[in-house]
Amino acid sequence: MTGNWRGEDAPSTPEVIRARSRSALDASRGGVAVIVAVVVVAVVLVGALLWVTFQGDDATIASETDPAPSEDVTESAPPAPPGDGTYQIHQADDECLRISGSGDGYERQVLARGACDGDAALLTLTTGTDGTVTIGFGLPDLAGSCLRVDGPQEGEEAGIDYYGPAECDPADPLQRFTLLPAADGTVRLQSVGEQCMDVYEDYEFTDGKVVATANCSESATQPMRFRPV
Repeated sequence: MTGNWRGEDAPSTPEVIRARSRSALDASRGGVAVIVAVVVVAVVLVGALLWVTFQGDDATIASETDPAPSEDVTESAPPAPPGDGTYQIHQADDECLRISGSGDGYERQVLARGACDGDAALLTLTTGTDGTVTIGFGLPDLAGSCLRVDGPQEGEEAGIDYYGPAECDPADPLQRFTLLPAADGTVRLQSVGEQCMDVYEDYEFTDGKVVATANCSESATQPMRFRPV
């Protein structure tokens, strides 16, 4: 059957059908393209929204879980040296600096490390205007005497020198000592020759171990503990 077309150039029925089919197909393809484009845009927008959301959550989590920046920690200054007063000066757990006989034939009085009992283990500190200290004695027989190191003087070659009582003389630099406090509460005693008081545990005076000068170091026998009495 032939359709009713106007004009002599009207296409035959099959061609009309094909033309309409192409037109419909083109229209449907155009619609699908539009739909696909809309879907793609929607997917992109949803993806972007989700990305922004997760980024915000991550930032929130990071801000909640990240540790707070540590505060600046400044090293604490060592404690102040002991002030004026009477002390037992401990070196080792149960021994103190004390006056002893030298036991070497000279029978001079010297500083030793021994028992903490009696007046022989009492020492006094007096601070001078230059920050150094003089050390006196609790023994009544040594009233007016101060601890003096045998040497070295400032600038002299260092050796091993003993400590003993001498008549107090404010002008004698060998009677003045610098206290070097440490963070653990111990103190080293430094003489004018920049030597530190040390204990020679392998050697003995009459009433204790030999106390003499040595280079200032981390030696365990140089730190002293001042215990007021």
